[in-house]
Amino acid sequence: MARGFVKRMLNKIDSCLNVDSYRYLGKSKRGAGRETDFEQLKERARALAPADGRIKLHLGCGKHHFDGYINIDLRETSATDLECDIIRLPFDDGTVEVIETYHVIEHLPRHDVPEALKEWRRVLAEGGRLVIECPDFDGAVKEYLEGNERRIDNIFGLQRFEGDTHLFGYNFARLKGMLED
Repeated sequence: MARGFVKRMLNKIDSCLNVDSYRYLGKSKRGAGRETDFEQLKERARALAPADGRIKLHLGCGKHHFDGYINIDLRETSATDLECDIIRLPFDDGTVEVIETYHVIEHLPRHDVPEALKEWRRVLAEGGRLVIECPDFDGAVKEYLEGNERRIDNIFGLQRFEGDTHLFGYNFARLKGMLED
């Protein structure tokens, strides 16, 4: 009974603060209720890998399915091949040729981004390619201040569902600096 109460309270706090308390307790609820055993997740990832071994990942796919890629998202959508946390990928070191992320990095807590970049680098093969596209925070703020009300969505996210909020803003220099670290 007490465990259920604590879990409900943490979920309420997490919802209000847009955080994942379980992650800080050593158990991420990201992907909760899904494939929780990481070994099972690795088996599923291996089954999705192409026969030629040339793995390409589309992280944070949302509803956009890329043919020839393993489409990964934290939530199940019509495009998702694999549900998992993109900060802990179920692939072996150096086995992925391409990672593409479009409007994803701004949805990660800013202090998790270095961990995510390290993880993506871990799975990338020598000479692999990483594509990161995200809103230009500085440009969005400038246009908003000039009267373009629609740019507020690029600043805070559309907030259509849990996780659809922008948690940090990037510009070219900021993102380049993080990639070089």
